[in-house]
Amino acid sequence: MVYRGKIIKENKGENIVLTKDYRYIKIKRKEGCQLGKEIIFTDDDIISRNNKRHIKYSIVAALMIFIIGSFVYNNIVSENLGSAYAIVSLDINPSVEFEITDDYIVKNVSAINKEGNDLIIKDMIGMDINKAINISIEKAINGRYLTSTNNIVLISKVQLQENDDVSFENNIIKSIKSNIKDKNLKIIYMEGNKEDYSNREDNDVSIGKYQLYKSVLGDKEDIRELKGMKVKEILEVKEERRKKKEEIKDEKKE
Repeated sequence: MVYRGKIIKENKGENIVLTKDYRYIKIKRKEGCQLGKEIIFTDDDIISRNNKRHIKYSIVAALMIFIIGSFVYNNIVSENLGSAYAIVSLDINPSVEFEITDDYIVKNVSAINKEGNDLIIKDMIGMDINKAINISIEKAINGRYLTSTNNIVLISKVQLQENDDVSFENNIIKSIKSNIKDKNLKIIYMEGNKEDYSNREDNDVSIGKYQLYKSVLGDKEDIRELKGMKVKEILEVKEERRKKKEEIKDEKKE
């Protein structure tokens, strides 16, 4: 028999898989299989089934699958992926935020504004963050949020757990350039901190946009001046301010 499910735990020589019908199954570990990845396997791969959890979740499945089946499934996967390691935001005009594990697997995804829902698919939980962001960008292109004149993609990350994660920026940018056909995209990457994330919540914007606002306005000015602007428009304000400062500096020299 052929089965499909997502890997929710890795042990030495074996993986625990949660299937679409809410069964926990222990299988032999395979090369290329990673935490959160959806895989196909057969009876030959199975080591054992967790009958206790199978009974618990098969009852839930019988009652709920027709109403909120995918919601329950994604939440069970999310819970089993452990605590969030970092927050990654994607801003174009739609804004989306991803919670990821230390293996760069999407633990949760949320739209920061109404348009952000257009960039999300239900199977993103358990997906590699690079793949999830590429899907969102493709959806933004198809939805005409990204065009030849509005072609800036802002990606930002806030580390929630201490770790020197220096490769993330290079990996995410390399992945986008390798997988997205539209080579006209301009990618901006920013790093934030926990304080930025807390302030972002207070101002009801994505972490990426909050960091961009701060880079334009500093810490003291009110961000309401820029709220609602697209990433490209905020960058234009930033450039105008830079030029104005240069002009004032030149005037003082004279």
